[in-house]
Amino acid sequence: MAFEPTKDRPVLSRKAWHGIAGDILDLVTPHTEADPAGILATTLATYSCMIGTGRRVTGPITQPVNVWFILMGETGIGRKGTADNVTASFMAGVDEYFWANCRTPSLSTGEGLTYSVRDVKLSDNMGVGENLEMVDGLPEVESIKQMLVTSTEFAAVMSKSQGGTLGPVLRDAWDGKDLAIHTKDAYHSTNPHITVLGHVTPTEFGAKLKSHDMAGGTYNRFLPMFVEMPHELPWPERPSDYDERLSEITDRLRMALPFAQEEGVVTFTEDAKQFYISEIYPEYNDTQGDSETMKQFTTRRLPYVMRIAAVYALMNERQHIYKEDLEAAKAIVDYSIESARYIEKNITTISSTPKSKITLEEDAELLTKALEQAGEDGLTRTHLTTKVFSYRRHRHEVDALITKVGAKVRKIPSAGGRPVERVYLPELAIKGA
Repeated sequence: MAFEPTKDRPVLSRKAWHGIAGDILDLVTPHTEADPAGILATTLATYSCMIGTGRRVTGPITQPVNVWFILMGETGIGRKGTADNVTASFMAGVDEYFWANCRTPSLSTGEGLTYSVRDVKLSDNMGVGENLEMVDGLPEVESIKQMLVTSTEFAAVMSKSQGGTLGPVLRDAWDGKDLAIHTKDAYHSTNPHITVLGHVTPTEFGAKLKSHDMAGGTYNRFLPMFVEMPHELPWPERPSDYDERLSEITDRLRMALPFAQEEGVVTFTEDAKQFYISEIYPEYNDTQGDSETMKQFTTRRLPYVMRIAAVYALMNERQHIYKEDLEAAKAIVDYSIESARYIEKNITTISSTPKSKITLEEDAELLTKALEQAGEDGLTRTHLTTKVFSYRRHRHEVDALITKVGAKVRKIPSAGGRPVERVYLPELAIKGA
């Protein structure tokens, strides 16, 4: 059975295909199973981290040029890791020092995050060799202030941020504040620039869409982006000039970076300012009709549209935001809000159906019928969880049902990301499979 994208999923407007970011998506999207929304979010977040602390975007408020995303996709078909790998293929060469020294997959405590971008004291002598260059009569000590955190197990991070030090540090980092935790081994970080990318499943994210979990304001610093592979590509056939064109993308981003990193502010053109005032502000400032959960996200739309528009401008070597930059940024923010609404709607529907009304025996019958209809190809585990059982069964329950009906599981290699698990009835399987 061929893969079919979810029909009612949110759709990213083509207005987001803007400037060099649009050129990137036009080049790579036909040749990868990664969702263009995931590639775009990862690209913008990574470049915003490379920009660093020198730039600010100013309008109604002044804030850092820094964007955080959560990619929400089912294991396997979400292709979250694939989006990360595709982005690395052209971003790694943009700033080689950054790529080697300013990235981490770790995000466990506020103390650890602060330590990664700490102010280095001469007395620390941590990682400092004997042959030091002298600046104004003192040894020059390197202090890393930029850090890109890509957490592929972000659900665990979401749990840790409640009640500990991580939540407050994340909030201060997004706001562009200095970091400090007053403990025995306290570290301080002056003017840090931390960007966070999280990977979760929709179920994991939906489990956190409760007012008491969202009230602290940590999660609404992130833009949630639903991701799902748009098509199957068992063996991508890239054009002969693909690598050359990808290298040109890297060169363009690398040449734009020194300008993007300069001290200064990104401002609005008059045309962009009027578009913000007349179109974006009235729409985004109206949160009536949103649930309390959704208001946690919709109230962040105005600052985020400014931040993303600034990244678009700087990627294209401009310090002024054009109307087209705002339109592209709005397309991303709108998609993010629709992603959150999509997950909230599905999780609400799921949670409103008592599990007790459908027994394991009844679900075993549903599973058998679904696998018989699927035939020799079987169904993915994700399809079972989301479509057959409508999220009402946990993984261990799905495993038990698979065993109960005598079905088998086989892993199918994919063009990127983790192998896809397909569940099938042995009597219908292809011989030799």
